[in-house]
Amino acid sequence: MKSMLYRGVLLLSLCAFSAVSAQESVLMKMSYSPDTAFRMTDHSDIEMMIDAAPVELERMPAAQRDQFPMNIKVKGETVTLIHAGSLSEDGSFPISMSVESAQSSMSMNDGYWTEQPAADDVLGDSIMEARVLSDGQVVVDSLNGEPVAPELEGFITAMFEQFTGAGIDDVEVALGQTVPVRVPMAIPMGEMGNVDIEIVMYYTLDAIKDGLGIFRIAMDMQMNMQVQDMTFALRANGTGNMEYDIAAEYSPKLDMDMTMKVGFPPEAGSMSMSMNMHNAILLEPVKL
Repeated sequence: MKSMLYRGVLLLSLCAFSAVSAQESVLMKMSYSPDTAFRMTDHSDIEMMIDAAPVELERMPAAQRDQFPMNIKVKGETVTLIHAGSLSEDGSFPISMSVESAQSSMSMNDGYWTEQPAADDVLGDSIMEARVLSDGQVVVDSLNGEPVAPELEGFITAMFEQFTGAGIDDVEVALGQTVPVRVPMAIPMGEMGNVDIEIVMYYTLDAIKDGLGIFRIAMDMQMNMQVQDMTFALRANGTGNMEYDIAAEYSPKLDMDMTMKVGFPPEAGSMSMSMNMHNAILLEPVKL
């Protein structure tokens, strides 16, 4: 009897241990599924500082010189609908992004806030039409109703994945562990060649609570651009927090602060530019 009781307790203990162990890590699979829709709301606050050295200011007309240092503030909200269509026989399905609403305002040197053209005014209602293949690869069909040039497809796809979180597939993170996810991009610039960008996102799993993985995020970004034999270097880093719905496999909430600095070569003049940005992104399922 004691032996049976011992085995029962041991079995229950093993089951309990397995249940706890199953929650010691999170498998992130932020890829879209057919017949789903999400509404993304992006609140942004940006502050940009542009300045010029005294030697550079002396070369400028007085009216232009008086604008420095430039302190530019921009705030806005964009609501985007992401809709994945039905599965085709070949295992692929369409996916589209469209702007539902957008507003933005800007202030320079602490002056009046002025409304800016909204994203849907500039880009139109439909931002992107694409297709997700059976292997998970995203192929962009059109941008703002126009076919995408072949040389831009890779860049547009990488931007879509970075913007929506898609492309993070089968990334397992244990409690307390930090996992890097690299997103390299190249922007074709015609005769000037490519602008090379590499973004590295570091995901640290702090807790698992109420079906959510609670992550801290750090980001490093580097960009080098060649313009008429001059090299411009951009460096950015950021920190933030993210919630990941383990069962539904998407991130309902992301907060990110980013600092960016642009390095101008001496030939471009003694200029400096820095930017601080805060983004709060909410993603919620939409019933079809």
